[in-house]
Amino acid sequence: MSLVKISNPDIGIVIRIENGLITRIETGIGGFPDEFAHEDEPVYRQFREYLDRKSFGFDLKYDESRLTVFQKTVYRELGKIPAGQTITYAGLAERIGGRKRARAVARALAANPFPVSVPCHRVVGTRGLGGYSGGFEPGRDPLRGLVYKVRLLRHEGVELPEFAQFPR
Repeated sequence: MSLVKISNPDIGIVIRIENGLITRIETGIGGFPDEFAHEDEPVYRQFREYLDRKSFGFDLKYDESRLTVFQKTVYRELGKIPAGQTITYAGLAERIGGRKRARAVARALAANPFPVSVPCHRVVGTRGLGGYSGGFEPGRDPLRGLVYKVRLLRHEGVELPEFAQFPR
């Protein structure tokens, strides 16, 4: 297993790679030095370009062996949401078969092992931000997780009224 660690002052990203496949991505506090092995440079470069706002697209290989068919469907549809835009849980559910699947979509997003590159942070609730479970700080409360969702969305140029409670 290898780790790629990359950050800017606001966002830290840690990527776990096994046998050339990404197994987990986590976000949290930034400001730490970047680290990566030579063989992981292509992964590092894509996330560095994301944090430097040069590119918001990813071409990565994931270990999908633990994902359900439904999760794969949700994540592939989620990948079609461009940076700088958001969609509601119900809107995403509508795209994959009906608004009644909104809670199942929310559960799939909560289990997303590849946040940032599979951009679950771009999904919001109809009456609020929804949730975000991509952080790497142990024992953090749910509101703390939303800090990283807001940071990722702001990084992509999104500003919503719900962000007012989160300092810049």
